[in-house]
Amino acid sequence: MVARFLYKGIKMANPQKENGYTAIANEILEKIIASGLNGTEIFIILYILRKTYGYQKKEDIISLSQFMKVIPVTKPSICKALKILQLVKIIKLVKKTKLGNSYLFNKNYNEWQLVKKTKLVKKQVIKLVKKTYHTKEKEYTKEIYTTFFEKFWDLYPKRNGKKLLKQDAYQWFKKNITDKDLDNLLISTKNYANSKSVKSGYAKDAIHWLRKEWQYWIEPEQQTLQSQDELKKEYYEKNFNH
Repeated sequence: MVARFLYKGIKMANPQKENGYTAIANEILEKIIASGLNGTEIFIILYILRKTYGYQKKEDIISLSQFMKVIPVTKPSICKALKILQLVKIIKLVKKTKLGNSYLFNKNYNEWQLVKKTKLVKKQVIKLVKKTYHTKEKEYTKEIYTTFFEKFWDLYPKRNGKKLLKQDAYQWFKKNITDKDLDNLLISTKNYANSKSVKSGYAKDAIHWLRKEWQYWIEPEQQTLQSQDELKKEYYEKNFNH
């Protein structure tokens, strides 16, 4: 239970050790800080420490879904970071279970191989990640694409009270939308759903909108009609004039 107190009428968090704490030696924290690891890798270390030392345990079973729930990055990023941390011997995979993998933090930092986190480690990580995920750089897993498509489908406006051709839209989405496009697509969809034409009762079928228009709705409708026309012209020239 999180303790709170009032400061000038505002409720503020007031965490106390009595409500639980994770005992980590300062020496270990200093080594982690100086490790040169990226944010995702450090997030994973901290979460494993929370799930183990935080409960006075040496190891704990942690599923990918648990990592994804608390760390705001994609599933492939988490998998890659886990592989790197194992390769440099900061965490160890103790065993695999149906509920998830059991991990422990290797507190013997003399075994850490951070100086070897070079091209060799990167090549090993790429090979390990490719065993699980598609080899094409622009592809995500089916699960990731399905999740984002469902978000898109929920946002996309109905036409005459219906949403048609969902499967066609999904197939086009999976084939043409890259991981770099995903956030922009959701922004574009929100802008289109809030546009004057849609609010007036006119919306195109999702498949037709995806094929021809989604990119020039990334900017909000408040942009000038001229700039919309320019974006549309540029998009058509890029995609249909060869």
